[in-house]
Amino acid sequence: MQVIVRKNANYEETWQIQQLLREDCLKSGNEFLILCEHSPVITYGRLANLENLKVSTNFLKSNSIDIVQTNRGGDFTYHGPGMLVIYPIINIRKRELDCLSWIRKLETLTIKVLDKFDIKAYQIEQKTGVWVLKNNKPLKIASIGIHISRGVSIHGLCLNVKREPPYGLYLINPCGLDSSLYCFMEDFRSVSLDEVILAAQQIFKSNLELYGTHERVIA
Repeated sequence: MQVIVRKNANYEETWQIQQLLREDCLKSGNEFLILCEHSPVITYGRLANLENLKVSTNFLKSNSIDIVQTNRGGDFTYHGPGMLVIYPIINIRKRELDCLSWIRKLETLTIKVLDKFDIKAYQIEQKTGVWVLKNNKPLKIASIGIHISRGVSIHGLCLNVKREPPYGLYLINPCGLDSSLYCFMEDFRSVSLDEVILAAQQIFKSNLELYGTHERVIA
């Protein structure tokens, strides 16, 4: 397997890398895990409600925030500094998983990561993502959007770790929800992105049984 860690990663470039790695996976059987922190970007899926973008594209451009339509499922979301994005490029067909069971698997692994930091999280039936309780109110701490082709999944999940400018979640209704329904790991304990990357890498590698023999870490 190969593990790729990237900081300040351009979204479209990383998307292109995922598509190349999917072809590699189909040809060679190797699987990959990308963990990255993106430069500020708002993305939206094929069926996104355009009303969930609260600002103009000119506003985004003037604030150095990219906007990209993707082939993943889901509505508008934001990736940027302080947020860990995880892209497992794996063959779910080998694991006899379908789209829904793969999403549930990603949620379960994210819950395991949060548990490493004594943050108790859970799934909500009929909803996608990972949730925590704060003041007895359910708040979303991780979002998921995937694309599956020929049995291989790309895209993945975004875990909110720390609030860093430009606070892009507040410029959209993320996943169609009000941004006030989102929270970050730092709301519960002091945490660094680097230690969350390390914990996520360990948990995803050990639980997914990724195929392939070579490991590469790119900082």
